[in-house]
Amino acid sequence: MSNALDRSNDRLSILYIISSYGEPVPYTLLMSAVLNGHFMEYIDFNQLISDLEDEGYILRFGDDTQVKLTLTTKGEETLSTLGDLVSQYAVRYADLYLPSTNARTSSVVTSYQPDDIGRFTVSLTLTEGGHELFDLKLPAYSKKDALSICETFEKHSADIYSEIINSILKNRD
Repeated sequence: MSNALDRSNDRLSILYIISSYGEPVPYTLLMSAVLNGHFMEYIDFNQLISDLEDEGYILRFGDDTQVKLTLTTKGEETLSTLGDLVSQYAVRYADLYLPSTNARTSSVVTSYQPDDIGRFTVSLTLTEGGHELFDLKLPAYSKKDALSICETFEKHSADIYSEIINSILKNRD
C-alpha cells in the first residue's frame, strides 16, 4: 500500500512541478529538477513521465533536441482537485529550483584563454533563473577553433546542453 501511495505522491509532485514552471517545461530541466531533488531515480522518473503521458495528464511535444512537457486539462483538473496533497518538499523545491516565468532569465557566457603550450582553454557556461545548469572547460588547438566553439555554443546552447544531458543519461548497458 505504501508503494502505491508513494507513486501517487510522485505523480502529484511531477504535475505540480510542471505546473509551477508557468509554461511548457523542457524535459531536461524537469528531469534535472527531479533527480537533483532526490524525488526518484532516473528509471522511475522516465516510467512516471511515460505513464502520465499515456494516461492523458501531460502532453509531450517538440523535437529530439528540445522536448517540452505541459499539463493537459485532465492534469490541471487533477492538480486543482488534489493539489493540497502535494508534498511540501516538492512545493518548496519547485519554488526554489524553477523560479516563476517572470523571474527566469537565461545567460550564456563563453570565453577562451591561451595556455602556456600554444593551445586555448575554452569555458562555456549556461545559467537559467540564477542557477548554473552547465559549466564546461575544454581545450582548443587554435584561436580559430576556440572562437568557433564559443560562437556555436552562444547560438545553440540549449540544444547542446540537451544533447549532452541526454547522452550522459543514455542507458549504455
